[in-house]
Amino acid sequence: MRRLAAELGIDVGSVTGTGPGGIVTRADIERAEGERQTAAPDGGTRHRLLGIDRVAAERLTRSHREIPTAIAWLSADATTLLELRAELNASQGDVRVTPFAIVLRVCVVALRRFPRLNAHFDAEANEIVNFDAIHLGVAVQTERGLVVPVIRDAQQMPTLGLAAELERIAAAARDGRLAQSELSGSTFTVSNFGAFGVDGGTAIINPPEAAILGVGQIVDRPWVVGGEVMPRKVVELSLVFDHRVADGAVAGGFVRHVADLIEEPRIVMSDD
Repeated sequence: MRRLAAELGIDVGSVTGTGPGGIVTRADIERAEGERQTAAPDGGTRHRLLGIDRVAAERLTRSHREIPTAIAWLSADATTLLELRAELNASQGDVRVTPFAIVLRVCVVALRRFPRLNAHFDAEANEIVNFDAIHLGVAVQTERGLVVPVIRDAQQMPTLGLAAELERIAAAARDGRLAQSELSGSTFTVSNFGAFGVDGGTAIINPPEAAILGVGQIVDRPWVVGGEVMPRKVVELSLVFDHRVADGAVAGGFVRHVADLIEEPRIVMSDD
């Protein structure tokens, strides 16, 4: 801890330790650094990025600098998906199924058809590394910042299993109980913009992954059904992908398939 404190210019003797016997921990040093304010030329204050925020900033900067991205997006009618969710919650009292959990199951099925996107790009070797296992990264906002816990081997989980695991890792992320192994190794990430009450957005790829799917909030919108316009529950989908790994045909095919499965979600239940 003394080395870290020295790097940050903090006097260890001035830090209150919260470890056993009053030992100063890394968290104590980072908290002290976070509390220290530096005057900025414009009269504001500066705050050094630490912990999760610092790691996220480094990874996002790397992603923006190194990955040639492209975007494919469309809207999907999620009315039937919400009906399915209500049915599942009515019959399964122990597991709370969210629309996002069903979308995760949809992504697993879609990645089986478009495995090119379940991949990493090895920049040093200039190679694409495809995976049989699907390890889903799920962006979760916490008081300590944005974290991306991983649902490992999602291809082996039924919809209810995914819902239960999503609930577990989200709670663990908010409580700061995630193990380091649960924060690495994802092969594809899904970001829930709807959790912030927004229709959608452009996510940044979590390197070295090949793609990230953004899912907006489900809202009432006019939709054409059988030649007539009627109100339906609509969700916006945006796929940001590494153009070195996939072309527009693969990306467009994937997001179109995701939308089709959202509109007919009972198809994904056939494998459960």
